Amino acid sequence: MAVESLRSWLPVEVAQWVSERAADEPWWEQMLLNALALAGTGGARAVGNIGPDIVRLVLPGGEEVGLVVLVQPVDTHPMGHPEDVQRLVEALGSTFGSRRYVLYIRRRVPSGLDPAPIARAVRLWLSAVDSGEWEGRHAVYEDENVAIELTLAGHGERQGSSLLLCVGPVRALERLTALDARLVDLIDRHKTEAAGLPLVYCVGATQPSRVPRGYLQQLLYGTADWVHAQNVEWEYSASFSHSGRSLFGDPGCTTMASIWWLEPLPCGGFSSVALDNPWCKPRVSIPIEGTRFSTVETEQDDPSSVLRWSAPRPSCWSKER
Repeated sequence: MAVESLRSWLPVEVAQWVSERAADEPWWEQMLLNALALAGTGGARAVGNIGPDIVRLVLPGGEEVGLVVLVQPVDTHPMGHPEDVQRLVEALGSTFGSRRYVLYIRRRVPSGLDPAPIARAVRLWLSAVDSGEWEGRHAVYEDENVAIELTLAGHGERQGSSLLLCVGPVRALERLTALDARLVDLIDRHKTEAAGLPLVYCVGATQPSRVPRGYLQQLLYGTADWVHAQNVEWEYSASFSHSGRSLFGDPGCTTMASIWWLEPLPCGGFSSVALDNPWCKPRVSIPIEGTRFSTVETEQDDPSSVLRWSAPRPSCWSKER
């Protein structure tokens, strides 16, 4: 089903609510429609809304689930504006000469950066390396605006840039920590509004965020008791014990049924990854399409749960569906 056509079959009160909120949050509307399209692959349909955040869904078996959409802003240029980064790279390139080097930009390059002081510091460092006063081939430059690391990778005939590799800030853990705090705050608020209704929280990234699945697993389930993985058809399963140190295991998060992670794709649609909560009460699951980490064997009173990734495959819910 085309994402745009969802507007036409939404209940009147839900469509009006979406329209009013979308005036100030266009990204939220797009992510909500994407999430509803995904929910529809599992037979769920919207029947109303609860408060300012929750869409009430009904499953084919008659169970009800709430859907909450969070927009996760992702910086288009995490290293900094391309012109500022290029100015830094050019200044470093003229300093390194024929030496090959690797650049790690730990913090976003500020707008309007003057790279001259950095180049002077690097020149002094290279002189110390040449004279034997500096041990090793790695150095860190940091001031109130800039934080970079440099690694020498030998000499060579200079053909093009002397920069071998440039790595940007690693912000996955930072984003997940902020998301964790945001989810806990929302869950606490929704306890009263939803009155025990199982809730699916859909996190929609505005740009591809490249958050590793392992990071999501650690945040939601904690450390696995055991893991089984093999490359034949990409089989991966793991067992987790119920623990209050994970988000899903938190006693205050028992109504959180699942986390859906959506990211835009070049095709005009989006990719989806779903991670189900094996300790949700009441236990509920929407059998959506796409890549999913779901329970394969769990006794009702067993504190441990075994979950398995579905075989990963492209999930492009485009305008033509």
